[in-house]
Amino acid sequence: MIKEVLNTAESKMQKTISVLSSDLTTLKAGRANPKMLDRIQVEAYGGLCPIEQVGNISAPEPRMLVITPWDKSLLKEIEKAIYIAKTEKVQLLIFPECSLTGYPPRNISNASCVDFNLVQIMCDKLQSIANKNDISFIIGTIFKEKEIYNRAMLFQPNSQIEFYDKRALWGWDKDNFTKGSNNGIFEMEGIKFGIRICFEIRFPEFFRELYKRNTDINLVLFYDVADIDDNERYNMIKGHLQTRAVENVTTTISVNAISPFQTAPTMVLGKSGQCIKECVRNKPELLIYDFEKTENDFGEKGRISISDMLIE
Repeated sequence: MIKEVLNTAESKMQKTISVLSSDLTTLKAGRANPKMLDRIQVEAYGGLCPIEQVGNISAPEPRMLVITPWDKSLLKEIEKAIYIAKTEKVQLLIFPECSLTGYPPRNISNASCVDFNLVQIMCDKLQSIANKNDISFIIGTIFKEKEIYNRAMLFQPNSQIEFYDKRALWGWDKDNFTKGSNNGIFEMEGIKFGIRICFEIRFPEFFRELYKRNTDINLVLFYDVADIDDNERYNMIKGHLQTRAVENVTTTISVNAISPFQTAPTMVLGKSGQCIKECVRNKPELLIYDFEKTENDFGEKGRISISDMLIE
């Protein structure tokens, strides 16, 4: 009995000390501290947000705090798409490769010029949007940890952010990014899906990894555009997508940017490579697809049988 009382008292005291320590960090003690603004909230995105979620706070001098608001317009189109998708009862919304930051050198000179503090703030905001709207989405971005990666990030309501980093690096990618190391396989509401990024569509091995793990859907994020309307390249990449769908007997979805000219499709392919849906080239569009698991037909069972034999 006495031990229980002591344990309860100790627990309450620890909480009191923790609160006091937090409060003391907001006090000015000879030097400005960004923690002083922890409890300040501002009106943003239709509600009150902690001030650190809408700007960078720094203390360049002992008696000075500097608040640098970040540009909310960077998220304007993304937020618009999310809210439209919500009205259509979309559960998983997919954006193209590097859509949060731009892709070097198409929109930015190189990856190192990205404001990575701003990227982190935008990611925090996106997680807040996912929580508030009960919607999941995948978005491409440039992201820095110790190294810089070409990353696809998965946001789910009230969940930890998951990600896949591009591994097939060449040309501009090789100049800007570090090769990823994870397999890009995720699960949501009983549906297992794999993520691949752009150039990886050309290599069957990346998709065989997904086949071996029995993914239900494979997603490919592109930032594949050109300054001319290159229909030949568009059809070539479409052929790669169809081949990956057929040989792995897996529904395959691709998402691409559109400007100036789209050279890879935004489309849904069935397990036998048939086009289920395809967006009009070079025009913004929300493609909505209701996925359902289906039994494999005769031909699909045959391809699975031979694939399993070759893998053994």
